[in-house]
Parts: sequence; C-alpha cells; structure tokens
Amino acid sequence: MAVIGSAGASDLGDDIGGRMTFLVLFTWLETLCFAQFMGVWLRLAKWKQTGSLFGLIVVANALQFVEPLTSWLPDQGAMVADMVLSLIEVMVLINALAQVSGVSRLRVLLGILLFSPLALVLLAASLSLASAQGWVKLPAELMQSVQGVSSGGASKAF
Repeated sequence: MAVIGSAGASDLGDDIGGRMTFLVLFTWLETLCFAQFMGVWLRLAKWKQTGSLFGLIVVANALQFVEPLTSWLPDQGAMVADMVLSLIEVMVLINALAQVSGVSRLRVLLGILLFSPLALVLLAASLSLASAQGWVKLPAELMQSVQGVSSGGASKAF
C-alpha cells in the first residue's frame, strides 16, 4: 500500500525510489511500534497476551488497499471517500483488538488516541532521517516543523 501511496506523494520530491523506500519502511515501523504499544496498553488492562498483535493489525488495516481507487473520484468525492474508509478502518481495528483482548472498545480507542502523539513524533523523526539520507526532499516549511517536533519542541511545530 505504501508503494502505491508513494506515487501520490509528489510533494516529497522527484525521487520515486526514495519515496517508496521511505513510505514502506515508515509503514512497517509504525505498525511494529503500534503493535508493541497496544500490547503493553492491553496488558495493563489484565489481558493475557498469547501472541503478537502485528498480524491482526495488518489484517485490520486491509482497507488501505481500496484507497487508491478513490483517486478515480472527483477531488471532493475522493476526500470524503478517504475519510469514510479511514473511519471504517479505525472501527474495524477497534473491534478486532477488543475481540481478541476481551477489553472494552473504549479502552482500545483510548490506546489508539494515546499512540497518536507517538506516531507524530515517529513520523517527524522518520521524515528527518529520510531527508538526511536524500530519500525525500521536504518543503522548507515542513522541514522546520519536522525539526521542531523531532527535537522535542512539538508545540513549536503547531
């Protein structure tokens, strides 16, 4: 999915190979970190973990394979379709994690919300590293925001 998404990320520079490398690595890193975070979060609710959540999270996010089809829609329609698909994807993820762990959906939702700031820091650090490696070229405004977030000044970036 990240390979397909890299084609539309033209604001990250002209190097399609660099964009693909960055987006694939970032997607896998974020998924691994999210699986670990949710495992800890659910164990705090007395869940007895028997295996990795990684596979479940990957399968629950399978709707991402439909998202490239929204590019066939007009701009406003594509934006609405992407938003609807994202909401459905989150609902599927919440239900899947709640069913597997036996904890409430609210607790799972809170875990997802708690992971969001960590995901932003991970994105900023990954973008900074990818820019330093020459995989992507960030616009000046975005580069300043990324450097502010990755150096711990999250409030400066927003």
